[in-house]
Amino acid sequence: MNWRKVWVVARHEYLTNIRRTGFIIMTAIVPAMGLLALLFGAFFSGQARQLGAFLERQFDTGGKRIGVVDRSGRFSPLLPEYQEDFVLYEGMEEARAALEANEVQMILEIGEDYVETGRV
Repeated sequence: MNWRKVWVVARHEYLTNIRRTGFIIMTAIVPAMGLLALLFGAFFSGQARQLGAFLERQFDTGGKRIGVVDRSGRFSPLLPEYQEDFVLYEGMEEARAALEANEVQMILEIGEDYVETGRV
């Protein structure tokens, strides 16, 4: 193999391609797109923190528990790890009274047909 000919061909290809308009444009566009992606990510990472704080405020129970009326019998008694966050009530009247007394934040009623329908 003649290395002189290899270098002549490589030099010719390089000089021919470097003068092409597409090569020059792509050489400028690829770093610009990378910079744009970095700026885009930096902007939305700040937005993501704000979104996280917003969602946390929306789903924060404020230390109040959630009342549960379980008509299906599948979720009573409550498991020990959930007893801090949920209170089990026998009926809706008792749960509504607790809600009006501001003892719970909301009431979750699980119907008798929950297993078949999946509706709460």
